[in-house]
Amino acid sequence: MLKRCFLATLCLLSCAASIAQTLPGNVNFNNSNPAPPTGYYNVTWQQQQATNAVNLTAYVSETANVPVCNQTADTANAYACSTIPPAIDATGATFLFIPQTLNTGPATLDVNGALTAPIYNTPTTLAPAGSLQPGTPVFLTVATINGSPAWLFIGGATTLTELLTPPVSGQYAVIYPQSSATSPCGSSTVQATNSSGSINYVYGGSGSCPSTITWTFGALPSYINPSAVTAVYAATVASAQPGVITNAGDSTLICGPGSATVANGTTLPLQQYTVLTAMAGSQVNTSTCTASVNGSVLGPKNTSFTLHTVAYLVYYTGTASTNATALNVAPPLYYNPATNMLGLNLPDNFGQDVGTTNAYAATVPSTNLTFGTGVTLAPAAANTTTTPTFNLDGFGALPIVGPQGNAVSAGDISTSVPALLSYGSNGTTGEWYLQDPQVSGATGTAITALTGDVTATGPGAATAALSTTSVTPGSYTCANVTVNSKGRLTAAASGSCGGGSGFPSAPAIVQSAFLRAGGGSQTITLGSTPTIGNTLVWIYAGGGTAGAPAGFATLYNCNGCVSQSQTYAISVRLVQSGDGAAYTYSASDNNSSGVFEVSGEVALSTASQPLAANGNQLLCTVNTRPGIYSISIIETDNEQHYSSIASGATLLFDGTLSAGHSGLWFTPSNTTLGSVATINYAGGSWSYPGCFDVMLQAY
Repeated sequence: MLKRCFLATLCLLSCAASIAQTLPGNVNFNNSNPAPPTGYYNVTWQQQQATNAVNLTAYVSETANVPVCNQTADTANAYACSTIPPAIDATGATFLFIPQTLNTGPATLDVNGALTAPIYNTPTTLAPAGSLQPGTPVFLTVATINGSPAWLFIGGATTLTELLTPPVSGQYAVIYPQSSATSPCGSSTVQATNSSGSINYVYGGSGSCPSTITWTFGALPSYINPSAVTAVYAATVASAQPGVITNAGDSTLICGPGSATVANGTTLPLQQYTVLTAMAGSQVNTSTCTASVNGSVLGPKNTSFTLHTVAYLVYYTGTASTNATALNVAPPLYYNPATNMLGLNLPDNFGQDVGTTNAYAATVPSTNLTFGTGVTLAPAAANTTTTPTFNLDGFGALPIVGPQGNAVSAGDISTSVPALLSYGSNGTTGEWYLQDPQVSGATGTAITALTGDVTATGPGAATAALSTTSVTPGSYTCANVTVNSKGRLTAAASGSCGGGSGFPSAPAIVQSAFLRAGGGSQTITLGSTPTIGNTLVWIYAGGGTAGAPAGFATLYNCNGCVSQSQTYAISVRLVQSGDGAAYTYSASDNNSSGVFEVSGEVALSTASQPLAANGNQLLCTVNTRPGIYSISIIETDNEQHYSSIASGATLLFDGTLSAGHSGLWFTPSNTTLGSVATINYAGGSWSYPGCFDVMLQAY
């Protein structure tokens, strides 16, 4: 592997009221060191140190063989990587980690399956979201933080050190505090610089006990006249982690005068502004911002947050500054505020694509085109053909093929991930082997098309289509359908529903007989001998207990299920040869019962409800619908005379002529689901009224 020397000369251009500046520079390489052992990179990195706000002059340099750890897995910011050399476990050991996915929050790293630990940006702060960029190596060292193993960035991670976007348009300057003071509570840890800080809130008592950081601002820059200040925004850039751990109070940042609360919540947001309309320009130099975490709930409280930036955005009129005052650092640059160092990590044999679509080209100085040469290419465009080429350092355009020498698919080279290329030969000509095809996979045998009932054409994302059948789309009534062995409809036609309503016809009642009697053995006699194959249904409503006629199967027999002291029973029998017209049942109290002969076989269901008198009427909600023959019975524990059925029903049998357990049998006069039958009555008082429904449906 070749030695890499990185020298970046950075200078800030003059600007007025602008945060991010253009950073021109150059990169030089040399090949003065021998190749390192397998699995290591030999690197020389130089970091420029800013000696003032405008010029970056002095630099520091270091050269070493460092092991490389390539990412092998990532599940929800839980990275894993492996090295070719033995384990990396000695405190202070340095290695190069090459992530392939972006971290969206605090992350852990498992090295060689032997040690899993969190990744820290500084000894006091976890690496924030975005600090691990796909394909951009970072230097990590083995450290012990808070008594536990940790992976620590060398030089700090790539972080936002300034505000992302201003809250409103207009000319402004970024003003930072000049000093800071900390005040911890309980076992809390509070750390701060002049414009940043962190609070790890740990408190186990009750009552108010805040942990705070207070920043004090200095005078306005000389080019801003205090009377020209039009607005002041208090601003903060904060970590969204780790958030509340246990039972903590609120975290706030209050700036004043004016007591403007920038953020209030158990976790401060990434970036927030609050306008201090009451602050005059002359008040900036005496203003303070205080970050606080407090909790008064009894019991342990633990939460933490980090403010990367605390500042004022001062909007003003008049002549703008001619000096740059702020800098945004974005990947792959990184800035370490603790050492005031700006640096850049580059992967070995890294090449930026300067070619065209499907004809890639890059310059990687001091790279020899020999068998096994590897290049990490940052493509400018995805490939659209199966025959792309790559020209390294002007050696000539050579084919790019898959890992096994197979043709690549369109989209195998993507702009979202680096293209890992290694040089080889097919025995006749040189080729570049793409090690990480994004579409065709490692072997080039991924499915690129689907045929049959479901069709799709690849590579890449494709919309699947379901093949049509001979069935005409539309609505069918009482449909007759044909289903094939795959469960798909191959034929459909409207059919006959019977009865013309979409419901089966209600079963026909051939004949019926009713009896109102007291306790003991009672006989009900039909008008004629029933027909073999038809169904006999015996229904009982009364007091005490009841026993069905011989040969009947009991479906329902319950005392007190609807209302106190009442019994409802239902039994059935399929008419057999030799059956007569008379059927004897037993009862222990006054009752009314009936026997119905129904054509053919039937399915039965029941429903019941307790009732209450409403003036001189009783209401019974009948559970019915088309295709059902419903028989309803109102039964009470005392004598009651029904004068008439007011509406919603047709009388079948009046069993109310003798004392105790009267019964009124009726059928609903319509087929509306939940129709109401209204019964008029006269005299007496109610005792435990109930309504029992028996529903007969053709089977």
